[in-house]
Amino acid sequence: MRKNIFNLKYPFLYQRKLSIFLVCIDYFIFKIFLNSFAYLQYPVINSYLFCLIWVIFNYIFSQYMIIKIFNFKNIIKKFFTSQLANFCVHFLYFLLALLSFFEFFNIDKIMEIFISSISISFICCFYRVLIMYMTRLKNRKYKIFGYWGSEEDLKEINNLYLNNINYKFKLILINYDNFNSIFNKVHKIITPTNFQFNKNLVKNLPPNSFKIEDKFLDLTNWSEYILQRLPTVIIKNDKNILSNLRLIKYKLSYKIKNLVEFIISLFLLILFIPIIILFGFLIKIEDGGPVFYSQKRSGLNGKIFYVYKLRSMKINSEKNKAVWSYIGDTRVTKIGKFLRKSRIDEIPQLLCVLKGEMSLIGPRPERPEFDEMLSKKIKNYNMRNLIKPGISGWSQVSYPYGASVNDAEIKLSFDIYYIRNFSLLFDFLIFFKTIRLVLRLENSQPLMKS
Repeated sequence: MRKNIFNLKYPFLYQRKLSIFLVCIDYFIFKIFLNSFAYLQYPVINSYLFCLIWVIFNYIFSQYMIIKIFNFKNIIKKFFTSQLANFCVHFLYFLLALLSFFEFFNIDKIMEIFISSISISFICCFYRVLIMYMTRLKNRKYKIFGYWGSEEDLKEINNLYLNNINYKFKLILINYDNFNSIFNKVHKIITPTNFQFNKNLVKNLPPNSFKIEDKFLDLTNWSEYILQRLPTVIIKNDKNILSNLRLIKYKLSYKIKNLVEFIISLFLLILFIPIIILFGFLIKIEDGGPVFYSQKRSGLNGKIFYVYKLRSMKINSEKNKAVWSYIGDTRVTKIGKFLRKSRIDEIPQLLCVLKGEMSLIGPRPERPEFDEMLSKKIKNYNMRNLIKPGISGWSQVSYPYGASVNDAEIKLSFDIYYIRNFSLLFDFLIFFKTIRLVLRLENSQPLMKS
C-alpha cells in the first residue's frame, strides 16, 4: 500500500481543504439563517435541500475559489458574484413556489425574503474573504523542499513545476554532504523512486534525527500533492504505478460507477431531449447539413468506437485529413462556436455511455489517427486506455482544450493521476467541476492559434 501525503487517502482533496471548510461553514450558516428567521417562510422546499442548493450555486459562481490577488477589484467582484448566486437561488425558489401554486406570496413578503437573503449573502461572502485573506497571510512564506539528486535532475524538476500556481514552494539541492546544515530548514525531502537513505553516511546526525524517515517523501507522491497530476517523466521508472493502474477495473467502486453512470446518463438524455431538438433545428437552418456527426475514437484497450455529436463544423471540413482544432478555427460554424463553448455538442455522447463504450467521467477519447501519432512520441501514452473514456474527466476540468503534442502530454499526466487515485468521491468532485465549467463557458477553447 502506497504512502499517502500526510496520511491523506485522497490527495486531490489536499489543496481543497480551505474550500471544503468554506462549503461546510456556508451550509451551516445558511441553515441557521433559515431556522432563525422562520417567519420568512420557505415552505415550498425542504430546508436541508435548500441549503444544498445555496452551496451549489455559490460553488458555480466560484465563491469557494481562493482569491489569488487581493485587491479592491477582485474583492468587489467576489461580493458581486455572491449576490448573483443569491439571486439565482431565490429566483429558483420563487419559480418552484409558482409551479407549486403556493398562495402565500405578496410583494411585501417577497421583498422581506429577498432583502434578508441579500444580508446573509453579504455576511457569508465577508467571512469567506476574511478567511481567505488570513490564510494567505499565514501561508505567504515559501515552503522549502529539499531535493535529493543531481543538479540536472533539480533543474528538470523545477522546470516541470514552474507553472504551478496553486502552491508556493522552492526546491534546494540536498545530499549527504550538506545534510546536517539543511535538514532543519526544509519542510520535506523529496527523493527519487526507491531511494534508500543511509544514516551511516551522515556524520553528527541532527538532535531530532529520529524523525528523519518521516521527512522523506518520494517524488511521485509529492507530485500528486503539488501538481495534482503525474507527469510521465516522473513515473517512467516507477513500475509499481504502471502495474497498479491496471487494477482499477477490478475495484468494486469502479463497477458501482458503471451502474450509477448508466442511470444518470439515461436521466440526462431524457432531460436534454428538448435542447437537442432546439439546436438540431438551428444547425439545420444555418447550412442545411446533417444535425448529428459521428467520429471514430479510441476506447477501452484501444478498441475503436463511434462518438456522436451535434455537428459544430462545416460539412466535409475534414475530408483531407484529421486536424486539431485551433483558436479562430474557420471550420467551425456560427452555431457551432456556441455549441463547443457550452459543450452542448457533447450531449449525444450519453448514448455511448448507455452502450457501455464510454463513462461520464474518464480520460477523454482521442481520434485513432492522433492516438497512433501520440503513442510514438509520448512514453506510456496508452496507459490512458486502461479504463473507459469519459465525456468529462480530470484533465478536462484541470486544463484547457488540448491541440498539440505538448497539451496531450500534460493531459496524459492528469489522466494517469485520475486512474491512480480513482474513487467515487473523485468522480463526484469532477462532476461538479464540470457543471461549473459548462455554466461558466470555460476550458473549451484551444491554446494554439493554428
